[in-house]
Order: sequence, then structure tokens, then C-alpha cells
Amino acid sequence: MTAIDIDAIRKLTDAATPGPWKTGDRFGNRSLGSSVAVLAGNLPPVQLDPHRNGRNDAEFIAAARTLVPALCDELEQTRAALTASRENAANLANEVGALKAELERMRAERDECQRLLQSSAPLSAISEVAW
Repeated sequence: MTAIDIDAIRKLTDAATPGPWKTGDRFGNRSLGSSVAVLAGNLPPVQLDPHRNGRNDAEFIAAARTLVPALCDELEQTRAALTASRENAANLANEVGALKAELERMRAERDECQRLLQSSAPLSAISEVAW
């Protein structure tokens, strides 16, 4: 899958006529006849043939003017959240590694204590313990 170049998309949207855009069959007082158009600011309409899915295409084009920047925002937020999650996972992995090492150290210490206890005289043989 190819990564989406948000910077390139933002350059395209920044260079386009500001939105929101709309669709219609009139431009000012002038009827556009049987065509449908994308209306953007004071620019001449982009006319599409309504008999070849033109109305749906026009609605899509008009909506894209505001949807594309919103999708870019959403994608940037998602990428930032993913980066933060990956960093958090790496930190947790480091912490788990440190805890495993500490556990191994404590097990070794326990084993050494057990060895020392087994090699020394029984507790009943000790007459006096100073605490």
C-alpha cells in the first residue's frame, strides 16, 4: 500500500478555490439548461451532463472540497496516535525486559538463600538468636 502524501494533497486543496462548493442548475440568473454544475465562488460553473451520472459526480466534486481537508486532518491525527502507540509499546517492552531481568535476579537471590539455609545447621540447634 502506498502512503498518502498529505502535504501534496494539502497543496492541491490550498491552491483550489475556497469552499464550500455546491451544485446547481443555475449560475446567477442564467439557467444551465440540462446540465448540472459545481459552483465555486464567483468562478464560472463546471458543467456536467446529468444524463451520465453528472448530478452524482457534481455532488461528489462539490463535497470533496471540504471532505478532502477533513480527511487529511483525520489521517494526520490517526498517524500521530499510531506513532504515540508505537512509542508506548516500545516503552512497555523495555519495562517488561527490565522486570524480567529483576525477576531473574530475585530468583537467583532466592535460590542462594535456600542453598545457604540447607547447608547450615538446623534452626533447633541454634540456642540464641540476636535480632
